[in-house]
Amino acid sequence: MEIKRDKDGKGNCYIDVGNGRVTYVRGSTREDKKNWAGEDVIRIQAYQDESRTQLHRGEELPVGKDNTTIFEMLGAISGLILNNSEPGI
Repeated sequence: MEIKRDKDGKGNCYIDVGNGRVTYVRGSTREDKKNWAGEDVIRIQAYQDESRTQLHRGEELPVGKDNTTIFEMLGAISGLILNNSEPGI
């Protein structure tokens, strides 16, 4: 799988994955009223349809000063996939 990075209209780096987009948004570049986290966030969005012209608003997850929040999220996603891959669990 080739990972292609790109930048959105506001200069944030993103990667499209399947029907979704993962964007790294720097807190320092956001308007104060939109910078609720006060730090960088990872935004996860899904495209609204097959035309891939519009995205749902999506989740914003603070990166955390030492990235632990992101690693906890990845662990949670992995755990959900592993625990639900067997019937009856």
